[in-house]
Amino acid sequence: MRIYFIGAIHLCLLWNFLGCTHSPGIGKNWSPQELFERACEPGQHIHSVHGTAWLKIQSQQISGQFPLSLSATAPNQMKLEVTNFFGGTEVLIDVQGEHYLVTRPDSGNFNQETGSGSWGGIPLKWATYLFFGKIPCPASSDQLRLSTPEAGELRVLVSEYERFIYRFRDRKGKPWPESLHWERVNQSSLFVDFKFDDPDDLTLSPKKWEAQSSSGSIKVRWKERQVSYDPH
Repeated sequence: MRIYFIGAIHLCLLWNFLGCTHSPGIGKNWSPQELFERACEPGQHIHSVHGTAWLKIQSQQISGQFPLSLSATAPNQMKLEVTNFFGGTEVLIDVQGEHYLVTRPDSGNFNQETGSGSWGGIPLKWATYLFFGKIPCPASSDQLRLSTPEAGELRVLVSEYERFIYRFRDRKGKPWPESLHWERVNQSSLFVDFKFDDPDDLTLSPKKWEAQSSSGSIKVRWKERQVSYDPH
């Protein structure tokens, strides 16, 4: 029995070393519609978020690793203050729907930049979702085509030009989305790869997440986080 037990431990260590952290059967008893609901469940009942986090970003707008203060209210308003390690403000970012205003203090003056659509290579609507603690999801409709080509994976085809591919891991007996590949293919192709970790017990929101596209990358790890939450 001791030999078998030690052998099982070695097998588990080898399994993890090879990167096979997913149970082969995760999600196999869940329908595509149920997996879609699990993918979109985290953070859905959050009304507002306030807190501090560590931000690592690489983009045309800003690059580096910084402390971050955030205040966000539903449905799509968000204020971020990126500070340096001495507490000085590096960047102020005000997001209102599909538009943003970036302010950079500069020797007592303020340089401002406006834009819309995306920030740091991430579509603004997804950036707002992520900071709220939500997982990017398409609007639920009868037009969505859902499929599970393999256990632990859900593919959502919104149209011939847009799709979401979710990967799940087991969390307390239920699938929880640990990654997402989103892509839009048309005249201006765009993709974003998301990774999620450390789900909050109350809201299921990831307390660590990252997003990467061809235009930039963002990594966020929450330090302190307060949410206004209505489970009903």
